[in-house]
Amino acid sequence: MGLLSMNSCGNDEYEVHQTFFFPLTSEGTVAYADQLSDTIRLYSLDSWTLKTTDTWLTATPNEASTSNGKAINTLITFGYEANTTGHPRRAYAQAYTFDVITRPVTQYSWLNIRRPAAITTNVGEVQDIKDMKVAFPMDLKYTAADTSVVFTVYQDNATLKTTDEWIHLDGETFDAGDHTVKVLVDANNGTTARNGVIRLTSGGISTDILVRQGTEKE
Repeated sequence: MGLLSMNSCGNDEYEVHQTFFFPLTSEGTVAYADQLSDTIRLYSLDSWTLKTTDTWLTATPNEASTSNGKAINTLITFGYEANTTGHPRRAYAQAYTFDVITRPVTQYSWLNIRRPAAITTNVGEVQDIKDMKVAFPMDLKYTAADTSVVFTVYQDNATLKTTDEWIHLDGETFDAGDHTVKVLVDANNGTTARNGVIRLTSGGISTDILVRQGTEKE
């Protein structure tokens, strides 16, 4: 959120006050369980101090000064603790200036998997961000499949593994960054559907991709 204010100081003179975080997004800042930092900018025509509402979130620098309405555009680094709590959490960065400008920061308890897409498994039951639960399902036909998993990890030595012999991964160890990994799946010639797991681990935190492969008669 941001603030723009014009205040009369008498004699037809006005002071202009403006402060905002950017980029401006409706959800604020979003981080993932293994993510340890991110950056954002704080634009202001006033001096400010910056505080956070929980110990897992830090913000540096935590103050800046200006005078005579000269704009300051500051790169802020958010620091996070890895989220090992098992549930999402939210804190706030608060800039104290002419008013208080607040930026929500949400850190999920899962890793940043973009393919397959996450689905919320408890829609209608989420009263607070910490209640939110997601799954990453991969539903396949019985025939042999050539697909992929797409993810971002924020720490080195991440792994992508499976113990299911009918699932084959083109790569298992990854540095921090964006990755697309080919996944080959054998045909299911049986009479029952089968389930498998592909597990992504980064920073000691794991998120499972749930693979289901149907049968010819489905």
